[in-house]
Amino acid sequence: MSSAIILAPAIVLSTNAIALPLTGMEHSIHVFATILALTSLYNLSLNPSSRSSLALVILGTLICATIRFEGLSLVVAIIAALYALGLRWQALTTAVVVLCILGSYALMMKSLGLPVFPSSVMTKSDIAAQAGDGNAFGIIRGLLSNIWNALNTRWGPLIAIASVILLAASFSHVDRIQRLRVFILTVVFILCSHLIAGQYGWFGRYEVYVIVAMLLGLFSLAPLLPATAAALPVASLLLLIIGAPYAWTTFKSPAASANIYQQHYQMHRFVQEYFPDRVAVNDLGYVSFGNDNYVLDLWGLGSEEARRLSSNNRWTPDLLDQITQRHDIAYAMIYEDWFEETPADWCRIAELITTQVTSDRNTVAFYLIQLDRQEEMLEALTAFAADLPSGARIEILDCQHDR
Repeated sequence: MSSAIILAPAIVLSTNAIALPLTGMEHSIHVFATILALTSLYNLSLNPSSRSSLALVILGTLICATIRFEGLSLVVAIIAALYALGLRWQALTTAVVVLCILGSYALMMKSLGLPVFPSSVMTKSDIAAQAGDGNAFGIIRGLLSNIWNALNTRWGPLIAIASVILLAASFSHVDRIQRLRVFILTVVFILCSHLIAGQYGWFGRYEVYVIVAMLLGLFSLAPLLPATAAALPVASLLLLIIGAPYAWTTFKSPAASANIYQQHYQMHRFVQEYFPDRVAVNDLGYVSFGNDNYVLDLWGLGSEEARRLSSNNRWTPDLLDQITQRHDIAYAMIYEDWFEETPADWCRIAELITTQVTSDRNTVAFYLIQLDRQEEMLEALTAFAADLPSGARIEILDCQHDR
């Protein structure tokens, strides 16, 4: 009990277990599936005849196969682990099920005229973008660049050091470690895969699953450590050091939530309640939630056409004008400094000014594209300005003030 009291807060902090669920995104499910699969594989390694452990390993693996592309490293590693443990038909069956799931998804994407990787993935990952475009040289360049970038983060060197420790420990002659060798090598594969192709940050979301995998792997090495009174405090101290950045993330979560409410939710309200029409944005999410009108995402998360244009740095005023005219966009709500220049005939009619915690900018520029609706837009903005929460305000501008 005393050990749990000492270790529990450190584990909670080091895995971002408070702030991560508050994001409301799929990363928490990914962390859960990783824990489920790896802890069950740990038990299965010690007791290969355990049917319950096998079932949970496969369940966690299938969740990882469907929740995020980053989960595929665990899928490959677990299938190989099951095969190495002598559970060959279970490994092959799992592989076939995963291939059927991924194949069905790929066929659906192709039937829609879309690449296999979603635009949202390719926008954030150059490796995925190059793979989606079939550029072998670009993939290699992207992998090398990703490794270099990883080693220049806080997490990359930590993951690399843990991988070396785990790999070296897997050759130990201690009986329990020998029985856990497949488990340890599975963790090493997951860590190295993230080091090669993974991402970090984004308010403490992208790397948490691999930090969890790393800690589970390191915990499995306990039989190699001397049983001294200092072991527990030292382990707790190391966990606190690992989790230090997440303390700040946790501290900022209430302000981050307020920031989302002040900016993204208010943009959502404007397109739903005050000026419901086809809109262009470069920070997709709340604006499209529950919105039946078309939303053009100029960053490219939700538009393959826009992704290709933005990834090639081709956002000229003419192209912006063409894509918005093609989709009959009435107005745009954008971070204006994301674009070198906007079309000359766009009317910069207002600014939404908020705090800045998780939002990329504190100011969202409203551009009216269908200029014959200026009076209608001004009425909507006036009503909207009177109904904003604390920390958010609208400045209505004369169209002569556009850039």
